[in-house]
Amino acid sequence: MVEVTIWGAATLASMFMVSSANAWIPAYFLRVHRITTGQMGLYGAIAIGLGGGLGALSGMVCEPARKWCRHPESVLMLASMALSVPLLLLAIFSDSLGAGISYFLLYNLLTYAWLAPTVRLIHDAVGAEHRALALALCGALGFFAGVGLGIPLTGYLSDLLSSQYGEQSVGVALCITISAAAMIAAQRSRTAAAVRSLAAGCASETGVCHASPGGQRTQ
Repeated sequence: MVEVTIWGAATLASMFMVSSANAWIPAYFLRVHRITTGQMGLYGAIAIGLGGGLGALSGMVCEPARKWCRHPESVLMLASMALSVPLLLLAIFSDSLGAGISYFLLYNLLTYAWLAPTVRLIHDAVGAEHRALALALCGALGFFAGVGLGIPLTGYLSDLLSSQYGEQSVGVALCITISAAAMIAAQRSRTAAAVRSLAAGCASETGVCHASPGGQRTQ
């Protein structure tokens, strides 16, 4: 149950990153690069659709990587969270529209890469009779966090910063909210990975051993 709770928190933060960026980056490009809504629709479809679709195939990478890495899903989630923030910064502060769209595509590739590993990890953390419920709860809460919290919070920060940063206030607000969400997601993923490794080690020992969130063993 502890591991499910931690992965749930990581899912919330990941959905926050996906929803906030995909809602506000198009508006930012419209303001800064002076493109039409039709152009942004085309570029956004490529960046979000292609990038997100390729990222969702991340599960295909985990199985071959299991030969060299004990928990490839955890490593993939941590790596994607760590690399996504620099790509977002490049997308926002790039002077070239083409470069900005390219970085936005790569950002979506990484932020959608959490999907397949998360499903696997949540399934591993609970019994077969609770898997559907655990996945549904994590997904629903993640959706509400991203759409119900991430999007309005970013917009509110943008309004607060508009007097200082002008039309770039949306980009600055995104940098703040996405960076915070990425740090939470990475920290929760790291904690869950530690709990999982500890639980696996305990299973190989004699006796009953439980893992706490702090990574300590209790008999």
